Amino acid sequence: MFFKLFYRGVLLPYFLFQIGMILSLTIDAQKNNLNKINEDQMQTIIYSKNHISFCLIPNITEKAKINKFSTDRYKIHAVAQFGLEGGFDYYTNFNKNYSLIVGLHGGVAGRNTLYTIPKEDFNPQPKQNISSEGKLSRTYDATYLSIPVLFEKRWIKAGNSFWNAVIGLNFRYASEVYASEGASVIEGGVQQNFFDMNLVFGNERKPWINYNLGAGHSWILKNNNLFKLNLLGNLSFTEFVKGNYQFTLPNKPVEDGSYGVKGS
Repeated sequence: MFFKLFYRGVLLPYFLFQIGMILSLTIDAQKNNLNKINEDQMQTIIYSKNHISFCLIPNITEKAKINKFSTDRYKIHAVAQFGLEGGFDYYTNFNKNYSLIVGLHGGVAGRNTLYTIPKEDFNPQPKQNISSEGKLSRTYDATYLSIPVLFEKRWIKAGNSFWNAVIGLNFRYASEVYASEGASVIEGGVQQNFFDMNLVFGNERKPWINYNLGAGHSWILKNNNLFKLNLLGNLSFTEFVKGNYQFTLPNKPVEDGSYGVKGS
């Protein structure tokens, strides 16, 4: 018995998302020769000029939404998946307490499809039930470009660390790509294709908006760069990956439905 998944489609070479939680790691490019910073020095040294930062954002994305048009004999479902986003941000610093952050990021959202098919539904029968659990179910192909626009408030006290909060919008875009994937089983020299899914990526070539709210803590390093650790919520109402699936097995009713990914 041989079980295989297959994927067909072409993804355009974007370099490079959630409510999911984002762990944001940022190093701000500001340097000076002081080892300790007080509130006045924070204004005159670190936040007296605008600066650029690099961020890396591991994230957990909301599970794919599956609407079943027929019965659910094969228990198709999805679970939350990991994703990754990264890029550069430009800080316009109004003073030591407030900044406007505009970034240019690229990201990828994970997705999956889980199901189990009884071996009795095949002819000839394999030796065991067919399941898409585990690594076989995961796909990392939902890529996008992102322009976050965030307003940051800082609560600065004496010392080398402080709290921050951010709120804003995240403008996203993904290229339009058509793709299909499926699965088959080979038993006794007979190949049986039993699952097909056709997908369209890109939100019909339209940009969409996500909504961000978060908070975190920043530490001033010895070279007076900033190391920031934030937890950020990302909410999306747009499915930028849409499609339909279908199970077709011998002498069994067709099981079908729709499939969508928000990356939020």
